[in-house]
Amino acid sequence: MFEKNYIVVNKGYYFLALLLAPQINAAVKELTPWIKHLQPRFINYFYIGKFNPNNSTHVKLSQLGKEIRERGASQNSKKSHKRSSR
Repeated sequence: MFEKNYIVVNKGYYFLALLLAPQINAAVKELTPWIKHLQPRFINYFYIGKFNPNNSTHVKLSQLGKEIRERGASQNSKKSHKRSSR
């Protein structure tokens, strides 16, 4: 059970890192003027391979996604703390 949860979490971090990749963001920036509201299905236009825990690149991307998530969480808690201390 632990291994399955571990893979699901790492799969999420892997996906996060890919979605925040400069190439994806550049494509979205190019599409935005043409489309008033970018819908989630835009991701169908990009090939994103399934997460493979045995692929070292996928594991590295997953680790990067986790770091991004942790930095975002710590920044949000700092902002929240500043608001509550006013």
